[in-house]
Amino acid sequence: MSAHLQKMVVLRFTVVAMLAAVLFGACTKDVLVQPPPELSYFESFDSLSKVLAKGWITVNNSRPVGIRSWSGGYFTTNQFGFDGFPAHSYFASAQEYISVNYNSGSDVSNISDWLISPVLSMKDGDSLYFYTRTLGPVAYPDRLQLWANYTSESADVGSQYNSTGEFKTLLIDINPLLTPNGYPVSWTQYELVVKNGSSTPQKGRFAFRYYVEDGGPAGNNSNLVGIDDFYFVSK
Repeated sequence: MSAHLQKMVVLRFTVVAMLAAVLFGACTKDVLVQPPPELSYFESFDSLSKVLAKGWITVNNSRPVGIRSWSGGYFTTNQFGFDGFPAHSYFASAQEYISVNYNSGSDVSNISDWLISPVLSMKDGDSLYFYTRTLGPVAYPDRLQLWANYTSESADVGSQYNSTGEFKTLLIDINPLLTPNGYPVSWTQYELVVKNGSSTPQKGRFAFRYYVEDGGPAGNNSNLVGIDDFYFVSK
């Protein structure tokens, strides 16, 4: 083999070795700097079908049960102005929030209509934010609760209007006395902190509960509640 040919062989071998080293190093680096899984979650409630596809679940335990459950936001125009209210934030439509109303029950009803989150990984110190409001001026008071199942992936809320199933921890109860001024009539943000006794992420769920006794179309309570911009922030 000539000296010139030997140099070409050595040069090609060197280039191949250098490329292999670079590729190996890049792969190794990618493995080493692999980011942790993203445990935070955001839901804008822009479409009920999309929300359900993401793993949200609705359960209506109202007694007697009505013709509606959780649905898309309600905001339309009429000859006098507007019906309902617009979303807290939206891109295409002012109806991009989720709502629930007196039609969860029938006649005079004890309303208990649940909106249950997908399974989330939660631990002590994680945060939860959401916006909610009702329609003012208030003639028929509303009430909303937020519960947590810190111990399992179950979405079981029982089968009675006053049951909570696997959701044992009440995080907030907005307007439990059903007073006319007890529920905000403009979008208001609520902030909560997870306290499940674990420093490492544990699987669980949150659940909104529209819970109004003496509600329904013929009751003295219940009108319309909206929820928008739900944030779960893993610290």
